[in-house]
Amino acid sequence: MRLLILSLAAALVVACASEPRRDRAAEPTSAGTGTSSTGNGTATNGNGTSRVEGGAPAAGTPTGARPTRPLDGGATFSDVRVSVPKDAAIVEAAAAERSPLRGETAPAFALMDQDGNEFTLASMRGNWVVVYFYPRDDTPGCTCQATEFTEVVKEYARRGAPVVGISPDSRESHRAFVEKYGLRLTLLSDPELDVARRFGSTRVWTLSSGTLETVVRSTALIDPEGRIAWHWPEVVPEGHAQRVLAKLDELTTPK
Repeated sequence: MRLLILSLAAALVVACASEPRRDRAAEPTSAGTGTSSTGNGTATNGNGTSRVEGGAPAAGTPTGARPTRPLDGGATFSDVRVSVPKDAAIVEAAAAERSPLRGETAPAFALMDQDGNEFTLASMRGNWVVVYFYPRDDTPGCTCQATEFTEVVKEYARRGAPVVGISPDSRESHRAFVEKYGLRLTLLSDPELDVARRFGSTRVWTLSSGTLETVVRSTALIDPEGRIAWHWPEVVPEGHAQRVLAKLDELTTPK
């Protein structure tokens, strides 16, 4: 019986969300890893401070083949979704309740998308908009999140709520990511983490050689007046797109 229980527990490993909550896979793994802090710490290249695009050292990027099915762009992603931890929604909701950003005016920003067009948050005034931050293109958790948003993007469109993803990756990287998976999202490039920092979506790690600033996976649901109606400072990629959609419906349904 004990062996059966252990086998069932092992089966609950979440393949699609293989980058653990709070992006443990994106954290430095060198011997110099020390304490960490979240918030608005500023890091610049040089002078003992480093920044890694996508929030993780290249050597630590998760890789691996997964069961697949075709997408619009001709690439594939997992069609086998193992069970998500039952507390995923609870974890996200608890973190959201503690977020100091809820009810605040969303920081204005202007960034370039994958097609070289400028996107401004001000241009979305009058609409709901989903802004989500992620560490790096084409990594397991980030691909899971982007493809799931794409699967329900028409539902967001019906509600007049565009979905916008932001990471430190280049426009060229975003374009390749979009084409590979047939994504129907706007992806913005924030190479210096300026916007992510203003949304509280970075973490600064103290290393023996200096500091490292990385992106924290998070999502902001912004209302037509430009306020952050709901903020998820912690995100479990698997199922997150549906949970955001449910929250949008909750907030827009007349009481």
